[in-house]
Amino acid sequence: MATLTFENYFFENYSFSENRKFDSDTKSLEVEIFPHADIHVGKENVLIRLKCDIGDYKNVNCPFVANVSMIATFKHSVDENDADDKLLSYKMVSQNTLAIIFPYLRSFVSEMTLKSNKFPAYVMPTMNFVQLLEDTDSVNIIEVKDEEAE
Repeated sequence: MATLTFENYFFENYSFSENRKFDSDTKSLEVEIFPHADIHVGKENVLIRLKCDIGDYKNVNCPFVANVSMIATFKHSVDENDADDKLLSYKMVSQNTLAIIFPYLRSFVSEMTLKSNKFPAYVMPTMNFVQLLEDTDSVNIIEVKDEEAE
């Protein structure tokens, strides 16, 4: 039976900038999210590089722009002789991994925006993050040798 184990995560890079064009009198905030994920899949290891651009300088209803890049690692196993197991493993790697790490990204963005001390914390909306990535064709699955997925 296919298995997936979450190993670790860390934030590789992040930035936060105030949008100087922001209209502070606005009644509606518009903060768009533009994620992209590269999933490196080895025989036993999975490495996710998730990048998320948040906000747009051109939008006067967006108070800030943030960029976050995180890495997450997983272990997985699959019975290569079982077609159902291979399909299950593919779904776990391509969908479950992203669903598992989204709350860490969401929490980090909230903390980062709170620490600006200029705006209230921005809480990314609860969403089907995997669907957003798939709808925008923003997921790349890359098969690698295990030493490359570490």
